[in-house]
Amino acid sequence: MSVIGRFRKSSDEDYSGSIETLLFHVNPVHFVKQAKGANFTICGPDETELGAAWVKEGEYGTYLSVRLDDPALLAPVNAVLSLKPTDDGFYLLRWQRRRENGRGE
Repeated sequence: MSVIGRFRKSSDEDYSGSIETLLFHVNPVHFVKQAKGANFTICGPDETELGAAWVKEGEYGTYLSVRLDDPALLAPVNAVLSLKPTDDGFYLLRWQRRRENGRGE
């Protein structure tokens, strides 16, 4: 999986950082906790809504299932934000391209 974003906890429940790929660099990006619907709304510069995220549990622990969308994209981007920080305190947003058969390997 490719790391496309690095975030730090900005409060007890929110995350702030940036998303960077070969074509896009979005900074700042904020995961903002929501009371209804998705667990988080993802906002970019000028509070532009970039997507949503849901808390999930898996074999590697708790994570956020992230869906980013923008008119410039051919299709929405699905990614994962680990809720376990790295040794230097970052929460990493990872993306993996899905293969035609639906499996990303």
